[in-house]
Amino acid sequence: MKNIYKVGIYLLVLALFLAGCSSGGDSDGASGDSKDTLRLIAPSDLTTLDSSLAVEAGAFEVMNATQEGLYRLDNDDKAEPAIATGDPKKSNDGKTWTFKLREDAKWSNGDPITAHDFVYSWRRVVDPKTASEYAYIMYDIKNAEAINKSEKKPEELGVKA
Repeated sequence: MKNIYKVGIYLLVLALFLAGCSSGGDSDGASGDSKDTLRLIAPSDLTTLDSSLAVEAGAFEVMNATQEGLYRLDNDDKAEPAIATGDPKKSNDGKTWTFKLREDAKWSNGDPITAHDFVYSWRRVVDPKTASEYAYIMYDIKNAEAINKSEKKPEELGVKA
């Protein structure tokens, strides 16, 4: 009877070993052959893909590969339009910048991306309730620092659609 258990255990170990050595081909198209498949290796678990809260390099790498802002960096690390259609129009005093958005820019569900989406996002970053560690990068925008210090409301951020 002991031999039957030993043979059973050996067969189980052999089956697990062989399963681990298989090619792992998927029938659902996830083998990497598809042009719409993105595979990234993260050095650690990602804590968030919320652009207002991300702090680790792995999250930024994934977000840069899967999300787009007004501008992106080209192969020479120069800013080029992404959702923006070109350079912003600047007022004579340089304090007002107007961005035009691509009309074909859409969310993954097909909804159009609008200027209101950017206003919402930027207000959220400086809102102290969000507790974004990188809110300070928005401090060049009118009222951003005061909002982040709870001295003003997020609606007073110097951006509008």
